[in-house]
Amino acid sequence: LKMPTFVVTRYGGGAAGVRVTLQRGDRIKAEPDSLVTMSEHVELGASLDGGLIAGLLRTLFAGESLFVQTLQATHGEGDALLCPQDVGDVELITLTPGDSLLLQKGAFLASDMSVDVGTGAQLSAS
Repeated sequence: LKMPTFVVTRYGGGAAGVRVTLQRGDRIKAEPDSLVTMSEHVELGASLDGGLIAGLLRTLFAGESLFVQTLQATHGEGDALLCPQDVGDVELITLTPGDSLLLQKGAFLASDMSVDVGTGAQLSAS
């Protein structure tokens, strides 16, 4: 099974991005406004990741967007460059089925479609 390829690209001044290579039929999700450039075989779309209720919870409790961007290679191999809104480094994290990861608001940039992005809250013990 061929998956999209994610490679971190670093630029001067502490800025970094992710170059994603997609084979025909591959689809990824990304944060809104993270797309910098894409090749001609990649189509941009949007979806409610996890459904309407999950999207509303992300919007109400985490201040995140209701929708996520989707990028799909439709007519052949394509690539896209994604960058976070804040200047800084980017790290690739590989998850296996059943893994979970808690990220700070704004830390998610992109993933393949198998990753479930949800909203949670860390409660204070005081």
